[in-house]
Amino acid sequence: MASMMDLLLGAGSALTDREGGELECSRLSRLFADELKGEPFLITIHALTTKEIDALPKGANFKQHVILAATENPDFRSSDLRKKLTPEGRKGIITPIEAIDAIFRPGEIVALYNEIMTLCGFDEDNIKKK
Repeated sequence: MASMMDLLLGAGSALTDREGGELECSRLSRLFADELKGEPFLITIHALTTKEIDALPKGANFKQHVILAATENPDFRSSDLRKKLTPEGRKGIITPIEAIDAIFRPGEIVALYNEIMTLCGFDEDNIKKK
């Protein structure tokens, strides 16, 4: 039987590769059904590192900051998207965090956050006592 150290040393990039995936927002799939021609509205995400999570601002918008940092597509930092979502009469365009709040309902934000955190290893089944 190989030692734990031998396994770690032989793992290569598989050990440090970021997990990722696509998540469907069913409400947005329905909203854009004609434009998407029946395809789902997908959000492409990836796991964050400990360093990335630790660098995020803590507080009321922590979940949105996690979503912003872990989402590859759509790009919530896009100035075109943020301009489109900015309320009329507001000086300056909304922030990426405000764009997330404008696009998603609170339950969708929690669901996205939970999926991202599961990719980051925050799952009850990841570490087990033997």
